[in-house]
Amino acid sequence: MRRAVLLAALILVIALPASAHVGLEPAEVPPGKGVTLSFRIGHGCEGQATDAVSIQIPAGVTGVQPYPKAGWELEVERGTLPEPVTSHQQITEGVIRVTWKGGPLEDGHTDVFQLRATIHGEQGKTVYFPVVQTCGDLEHAWIEIPADGQGGHDHGELEEPAPSLVLAAGSGAADDHAGDHGDPGGSSGPDSVVIVALVLSVVALGVSLASATATRRGKS
Repeated sequence: MRRAVLLAALILVIALPASAHVGLEPAEVPPGKGVTLSFRIGHGCEGQATDAVSIQIPAGVTGVQPYPKAGWELEVERGTLPEPVTSHQQITEGVIRVTWKGGPLEDGHTDVFQLRATIHGEQGKTVYFPVVQTCGDLEHAWIEIPADGQGGHDHGELEEPAPSLVLAAGSGAADDHAGDHGDPGGSSGPDSVVIVALVLSVVALGVSLASATATRRGKS
């Protein structure tokens, strides 16, 4: 029993650092291909609920299309890109910041904020997405970027590292529905969310039917 408790404590200690930042999936994406990016918020600010998540779009990222979230107001800021991008044509204007406001997302809960985009650059390049998480009058500014030589996901001693990904050919993370010319619009949520919702609905229906059957048998 004591060994099991110690093992559980060790697992918890190992897991804590991984949850102490904004997660970004996938970790690798193919350059020049449309992908869906998921930013996971795992906690609030000193116990306070999160009520805003703002993502700065870095250089080399075009065709940004954020997914709306129920209960959150979506703000999309457009402007001059940090650097021009040459794809089918030269792109100089686009989305430079996406912000979700509302919620709130309670401190003990987790949620994902998603956008589709095309990321340009050479294979092996690390791309950082600065994120500001606001909780009322408190905030976490996940904007720190490792110094040269630290490596893509080696955050070192950074307290609030910016989430990042690496451009890698053949990573299999391409999303054919995203492209260079997409503007934010009334897009629906990702297919995976719909599938999960359907599965949960079926499970809930099964539990309800089983409970009703058990109740009738108990009365008879």
